[in-house]
Amino acid sequence: MWLLVAIFVAAGVVVWVAGVRLSKSTDVIDAHFHLGSALGGLIILAVATNLPEIAITVSAAASGDVSVAVGNILGGIALQTVVLVVLDVFGRRGQGVRPPPTGPRR
Repeated sequence: MWLLVAIFVAAGVVVWVAGVRLSKSTDVIDAHFHLGSALGGLIILAVATNLPEIAITVSAAASGDVSVAVGNILGGIALQTVVLVVLDVFGRRGQGVRPPPTGPRR
């Protein structure tokens, strides 16, 4: 049991470090191509974080196991929605901080 916990913790550390490096790399690419952080994050981080789901769905569909493919897609969407709801409910902006204005700049 302790070996499994140690492997789990080590894998979590690897994912954490890789996520930080991916985020920093995205910032560099954003700056180089003048994408803006939102567009760069949408393109690079969304694709990178969805690679496991893509691999599972494609391999399940290729092997004919449609229920795993569909379940993986729907489960991923459901989990992402729950995370967004939790962040929206419990997220704080700080006192006096307002969202940036939308629309054309004057």
